[in-house]
Parts: sequence; C-alpha cells; structure tokens
Amino acid sequence: MNSKNAKNKIKIIKNVIIILLIAVIIFSMKDVYYYQTKKFNGDEIVQYSKDFIKEHCTPVELTNYSGADYPWWSEKDGIIYFNACCTTGIWLMFKNTLDIDLYQYDFDGWCRKLEGKMSNSKYWEKIESVEDIQPGDILINKRHTEMYAGNNENINFGNSPHSGIIQKGPNAENFDSIYRFKFEEKIKVYNTNKILIILFSVIAIFLTEISYLIYAKRHKRKTC
Repeated sequence: MNSKNAKNKIKIIKNVIIILLIAVIIFSMKDVYYYQTKKFNGDEIVQYSKDFIKEHCTPVELTNYSGADYPWWSEKDGIIYFNACCTTGIWLMFKNTLDIDLYQYDFDGWCRKLEGKMSNSKYWEKIESVEDIQPGDILINKRHTEMYAGNNENINFGNSPHSGIIQKGPNAENFDSIYRFKFEEKIKVYNTNKILIILFSVIAIFLTEISYLIYAKRHKRKTC
C-alpha cells in the first residue's frame, strides 16, 4: 500500500512538473519573434562599392565596359575580368549589399528610361538640391548614371572602355536629376533566449516522462 502511494505521489509530481513546463513553453511562445524595420543605408552601399572596386576593379585594366543587362565575369589567359556599365554596376552593388533586385524597384539598365521610372515610383525620392545629396544617392541623365559616395566623390561603373572607378563628385551640373532609394523591409527577428527556453523545456518534459517510465517499470518488478 505504501509503495502504491509512493508511486502515485511521484506520478502527481511528474504531472505537475510537466504542466509547469508546458506553461513555461506557452508563456515563452509569446513574443518569440518580433519585426525589425531595415531601412536603406547609403553609407553601407558606398562602403561595399569602394571595397568592391578596390578588390575587383583595381587596376582598372581588369575591367571592361559592357552594355549587357547584367554585370558578368570573363576570363582571358587565366585573368578574371569584371564587365559592367554605369547602371548594371550600381545594380550589382545594391544586389550584393541589400540582396534585392533593383530592377523590381523601378530601376532600369537603360539610362534614358530612368527618369521616367523613378519620377513616378514610390521607391525613389527626387532630391531637388545638390546641397541635400547623401551617400548612396543616384545621379542620372539620359546617357549616364553615377552614385554619390560622399566626400565629393562619385562611384562610376561607366568609365568606358573600363568599369569601376572612384572619381571627383558629385558633378551635379552634368546630370539631370538626383534620386534617393526609399527602401524599407520588415525582418522577422527571433528571440534566441525564448527559443532556448522552449527547447530546454521540451527536453525536460521528455526526460521527465522517460524517468517516470523507468521508475514505474522498476516498481512493477519489485511488486511482482
């Protein structure tokens, strides 16, 4: 009788522990993740572009001007060459930094189409004065496009016959318009601490059940 009572008490304790652990899991699942708004950072684009030019476009003879829709790499005599034009080079910088396809945000590989697309786009803000220009802003005219890098410098992937230099800027008088990308993205961020609590609670429930089954099996043998 005492043995049976002890077994029942242990079973009750086991059930209470499991209920508490389930409560912990339910409580932890609240706000297990939250959304964080990621905004366009022109300085980030510019820094990546400078690093890219230093690594892949220096000396400039390692590049070729190419009017293709996308930048591409070629090889000749064991040497790798970067191929792009003024717009596709900028497209690649945004792609590698933000992991987005700029063509889906009213950007175009043809300079003559940019003004029409950007002026009617919710993704681009027209900068009316050169005094308000910021790193990452795009300077365009019907034949050429550059990106302002700050500190009176521009990033230019259209320096035909090559592609990829940092030069004096902003040279706004040589362009028709300046546009700024208005990118915002909501990113799901998981609460690592709460995920760990849930994981450990699930493991604890499993171990509690296993421990009780082992105890019950041993108790059954003793009573037999």
